[in-house]
Amino acid sequence: MIARASAAGQDASGPRDSSRCAKPGLERPDVRDSLARLLRIARDRASRLSPRHRRFRRFNLQLQASSSWQLRAERAVELWVRNAHVLSQGADDSITIGDLGCGNERLRAVLARHLGDRFSYQGYDLLPQTPTTSKLDLQRELPNRSFDLVFCLGLLEYMTDLETVLLRLRRISNFAIVSYAISDSPTELSEAEREARGWLSHHSRADFSELGTRAGWLTRDFLLIDQGRTGLWLWASGAEASS
Repeated sequence: MIARASAAGQDASGPRDSSRCAKPGLERPDVRDSLARLLRIARDRASRLSPRHRRFRRFNLQLQASSSWQLRAERAVELWVRNAHVLSQGADDSITIGDLGCGNERLRAVLARHLGDRFSYQGYDLLPQTPTTSKLDLQRELPNRSFDLVFCLGLLEYMTDLETVLLRLRRISNFAIVSYAISDSPTELSEAEREARGWLSHHSRADFSELGTRAGWLTRDFLLIDQGRTGLWLWASGAEASS
């Protein structure tokens, strides 16, 4: 009797409507779009936890498309071009160039515009972005070869033992063009801001120049860029500077 009543009750109420189990609102296009957007954000944030992304952020590579990075490369090459005729390299001589911390090798194209085919180039970086870049941890070692000229642009602020790096640099090249964001510029960053960028040293223009001198470099030319925040030095080894 109870079984029949239950069956009768089920018949009276009709079959269960499966649509009642669906979560309300999921069929609305605006809700689906919002959920899809949230999923993309979550995936993006998860990707930022990857070791490679953290290394990119550590060296501020998310900023490498900025005009200031391009301007730094342009001014660095111009610094060499305007001095090359009074240094040991003749105007028509081909030179070997090492680019330490080369990033995406933007310097190669700038050199080609100014020097044509009168140079050979090799880039080095901890995080190679092109097949032609050699992977190298510049904190620990420098290339096992020599160059006529090396560039260190946007690199030295990340070095833990800056003086040792400058000493090693002189062993592989007669000339160097280096950049450093000085701590005493008219538009200087605070020490906290510098540390937030991952920079490990906070030298003034005079202090950084003194580091180069102690490492055996002589300053042949200098200029300020980036609203006075960054110095560019053209250094010559002692032997080359006196020749």
